[in-house]
Amino acid sequence: MNPDNFELSTCETQKKIDKINNLNKEEQYIYWQQKTEVLRKKQQYIRRQNLNDGKILPLLEPTFNEPKCKIFDCVEMKYKAVQSIFEKISSMKTIEEELHYWQESTETLRTSQQAFRRLKNK
Repeated sequence: MNPDNFELSTCETQKKIDKINNLNKEEQYIYWQQKTEVLRKKQQYIRRQNLNDGKILPLLEPTFNEPKCKIFDCVEMKYKAVQSIFEKISSMKTIEEELHYWQESTETLRTSQQAFRRLKNK
């Protein structure tokens, strides 16, 4: 590693830290939210590209070597859930649509979890 590059990257890092330190707590929070959002969008874009290029298999069929003797099969339930989510996401054109879907789904999950906890704690 070239020491000059290390000093340059250290200097750039220090500039970024100084920039953040000059912000108040609310501005720092907004700054990190924006950075996280950009990173999330990049990751989703890469995931979609890998899926389209065939580098990632979208779904794998579960294989059962033994006959089913269980009343409830959690692997099958998870497989069906993944399949339905993939069908919903595959029709979305933009990353923003997919992000909106995940935000709504997360909020729905949180709401149902809170309701369940309230019932459980009574």
